[in-house]
Amino acid sequence: MSTMHTFEEMSNSLRVKVQNLNVGEITTPSIIQMQDNNSGYRILKISKREEEHMANIIQDFTTIKNLAMNIKKQEALLEWIDDKIEKTFVRFNNDGMIGCDFKNNWIK
Repeated sequence: MSTMHTFEEMSNSLRVKVQNLNVGEITTPSIIQMQDNNSGYRILKISKREEEHMANIIQDFTTIKNLAMNIKKQEALLEWIDDKIEKTFVRFNNDGMIGCDFKNNWIK
C-alpha cells in the first residue's frame, strides 16, 4: 500500500519514526492495534520526500489532473444516482429507516 502524507498529518508516533529516515530507508516493524481490534505490524518506507511548496502546474500536474478527474467522476456519479432515484422504487420494511438522514432523496 502506498500513501502520501504530509508531515503535519502524521501522528506524533509516526513523525518520530520517519523524521530521520532517508529516501529508501524503512522503519523497524511495530505492532499496532487495528480498528477491528486485531493486531498488525506497521513498516514505513520513505519512497520520496518533497519540500512543502505552493501547488503549481509543473511540479503537481499529475496530482492536479487526478483531483480534477475525481471531481468529474463524482459529479457524473451523483448525476447518475439522481437519475436512477427518479426511476427506482425503494421500499423500506423497517419504519426506523424512515427517520434516517439519507445523502440522496431515496424516500418519496
